[in-house]
Amino acid sequence: MHEHCNEPCECACHGNVLPEPKQAIKIERTNMTDLIWGVDLQNDFCVETGKLYVPGAHEILPNVRKVSGLAAKHGITRVMSADDHTYGDDEIVLGDADPANGLFNPHCMRGTLGAMLVQEAALSSKAVVVDPESGMSDVRQAVKGAQVPEFLILKQNFDVFTNTRAEEVLKLVAPDTIYVYGVATDVCVDAAVKGLIERGHNVVVVVDAIAGLSKDTSTAALDNWVSAGVGTISTEALRENLAMQYGEAHFVDSTDEAQSIRP
Repeated sequence: MHEHCNEPCECACHGNVLPEPKQAIKIERTNMTDLIWGVDLQNDFCVETGKLYVPGAHEILPNVRKVSGLAAKHGITRVMSADDHTYGDDEIVLGDADPANGLFNPHCMRGTLGAMLVQEAALSSKAVVVDPESGMSDVRQAVKGAQVPEFLILKQNFDVFTNTRAEEVLKLVAPDTIYVYGVATDVCVDAAVKGLIERGHNVVVVVDAIAGLSKDTSTAALDNWVSAGVGTISTEALRENLAMQYGEAHFVDSTDEAQSIRP
């Protein structure tokens, strides 16, 4: 039992998920703006041969695919963050890594296969790439007229909000609820969730579509999120809730296949 549980639980702390909501309220699409936010779902983190593999990350990929698919199915805007490193970045060291102090060996290096999104999290070729130097007028122009805009926010630090354009993208989308999934629970997901909370957003974490470097620090992160008012949901419960909100009609643009975008 944890502080956020009133009875014996099966939450992500135990390798499972929180109980699914018993009831969902149907809300008209025009009255609600959801956003699905994926964190660093890249080959170097999610593939077992990756440079900085997150333990168990490959096991969540079926749920990552489902969550990504729900965005396409219901016409929900999706934001993906991605590490986009060069050897000059502060967190990249060639000697001994020190994760506790934010120092890591080379991973997700710009232009490499390891930096690419896994296929389960692929964005369409129309996704708007947002790097720290992106002009927001260019971003707005790229989004203009898009049925369902998608964003790839590049970063050189574990905290996505070190790319100041991330906050501007949030203002542009103006979401009511943000569903978060990705890796690593205790590093980049934690930083994203905290950053979203600090900016006043309603955040719900898809607990069976996240994976962390350490069980203890991942459990601590989850406890802190729940204490701060963050909601938790399973992939299946998310599917059911979105179906009630938006209906079952598919929104996918079949003329544009999703692809794994290289930062």
